Amino acid sequence: MNPLSSNQVAQRLGLEITEDYETFLQDEFGLANLIRMSLVRRGIVTRRELLADWRPHFTMFGFDVDAIRSSLVDLANLLSDMGEFTRVRVGNEHGWAKTPRRWLQHCDAYAIAFGAIDQPLQKALRNSVPETSRRDPLIRFDPSSEIGTEFVEDAEAISFDTWLGPPGWYEHWERRGGTMESLPSLQEFWEFLRQKLRESESTAGDGSSLRILGKTGNFFGRIDASQSHGRWVDGVDGLRDGDYLGAMQAYNENDWRFLLIEITNSEPRKTLLLENWDEFCWCLLARGVACGQEEQYSLEGDEVSFSFPIPKQVSRVIRLWGWPILPWRWKFVGDVNLELFEYWKT
Repeated sequence: MNPLSSNQVAQRLGLEITEDYETFLQDEFGLANLIRMSLVRRGIVTRRELLADWRPHFTMFGFDVDAIRSSLVDLANLLSDMGEFTRVRVGNEHGWAKTPRRWLQHCDAYAIAFGAIDQPLQKALRNSVPETSRRDPLIRFDPSSEIGTEFVEDAEAISFDTWLGPPGWYEHWERRGGTMESLPSLQEFWEFLRQKLRESESTAGDGSSLRILGKTGNFFGRIDASQSHGRWVDGVDGLRDGDYLGAMQAYNENDWRFLLIEITNSEPRKTLLLENWDEFCWCLLARGVACGQEEQYSLEGDEVSFSFPIPKQVSRVIRLWGWPILPWRWKFVGDVNLELFEYWKT
């Protein structure tokens, strides 16, 4: 009996036939199916077990196993964020557990399947959708198709609100001591941060070390550029009184601290240190909604492009419709429900 070639093994595993490493890693649907097979078989799989399951095959393909491990872990975490798996700890190890079958209808034509789904069913569901890509790891399907109808009868339907959970800015609100009987709106989050700024005792010297984020709509730019770049402008000279988003260099040229800054008479009066990049991104969206100068994106045909960085939860929501093709640009499948897509405005 002749041994199988690496391409034949790839085909049997449901991977795209490829001879170069970079293209192989772009086959996110194929790699996602490897993770699903491990979970269907084991129920719970640790990082170590996941790599052990597929190490012989990656070695056969001649690929760097350690590099693929990072891609598999990142993809498993992405699918967990999307609701397909649950993150768990097994002793001292991180891992994932399979979940019951569920489905979410995010647009008129298609839905997304979650849970423990074996490879034949994955393939059948995906084949009910004409517009698919190997760069899209999710199991999209047409719920009106024969196989789709069978699946929805056997799985739990979940709403968008249930799938989403609390709005992404709420964790930052809660961490700073915010309390309300109901979830705060994004505009209320902005006013809450401004109040925290008024209460702050932190300052930023003479302002020459600050970079201030300018008007919406322009090229966003890089905070770590050697000088003013895009919307990032050095210093506070000539700025009107008000509250601004900005940043200050910390220990080295690649280490920046993001701030909310109160400026009076062209001088920084107070600063509020933002916890991380995600809080900065929510603050950026919140300021735009509250001040009537919303951050801009372009939805043309089956692609969407953002002119600003998006919070992690918004990125998760956009994954319902498609996958990234370039930094800040996404490819979509099916019609876009703007009410869901722009959930942060409600």
